[in-house]
Amino acid sequence: MLDRKVSGFMRIYAILLAGGSGSRMNMDKPKQFLKFEDKTIMEHTVEKFVKSQIIDEIVIVMNKQYIDESKAIIDKRCYDKRISIIEGGSSRQESTFNALEYLKDKNPEIVVIHDIVRPFITDAIIRESVEEARIYGAVDVCVKTTDTIVQSSNGFIDTIPKREFLYNGQTPQVFKYEIIKKAHDVAVSEKFTDTTDDVKLVLRINEKVKIVEGSYDNVKLTTQSDIELFKKLFTKEDGRI
Repeated sequence: MLDRKVSGFMRIYAILLAGGSGSRMNMDKPKQFLKFEDKTIMEHTVEKFVKSQIIDEIVIVMNKQYIDESKAIIDKRCYDKRISIIEGGSSRQESTFNALEYLKDKNPEIVVIHDIVRPFITDAIIRESVEEARIYGAVDVCVKTTDTIVQSSNGFIDTIPKREFLYNGQTPQVFKYEIIKKAHDVAVSEKFTDTTDDVKLVLRINEKVKIVEGSYDNVKLTTQSDIELFKKLFTKEDGRI
């Protein structure tokens, strides 16, 4: 596994995307402000990257109207790692692009892009993803799908792909900076703005993407029905079951 001695002078940045509005959960605030175990989801996720010995700095990409509130929460914790909070865009793609532009003058080598509402990411997955990105250039954290997937274009089933070849994509997605920056620059120049997945942009420039096995616990808070699951997972993480 990668450690700071092996990585040498690599500059590894975590980009935590927090641009949601909470509309799908009928919340007045974005999901990252929901509290579990007396901490917001944002704090739980940030702490995973603060504790990781291979992450140099953290950039949180946030809806403009919540930047001050987020800074107050983060500053109160006095984390011993540099954390910047910047304004996101009108889409996930634009938010990631803003973060990559922000990092341009910091000489980044590896960027770890993660959903801030996935607080159950492990340090082992972060480390393996960075190690593989260092070798292959681009990594997507995935788990094998446990369900049968059907493909439909008109309300009727067109085909059922073989499950053995299907995965569910998670985050982090990890890249050498020059690869993901080129992918975004090409997308902007070609006015390709309809993707919610950075890996798709990398595939568009004909770069290969290595799969790193994720965890079925590495779930994203999406709807109200996820809240009970999150409560159980936080209890499990704390070792109380």
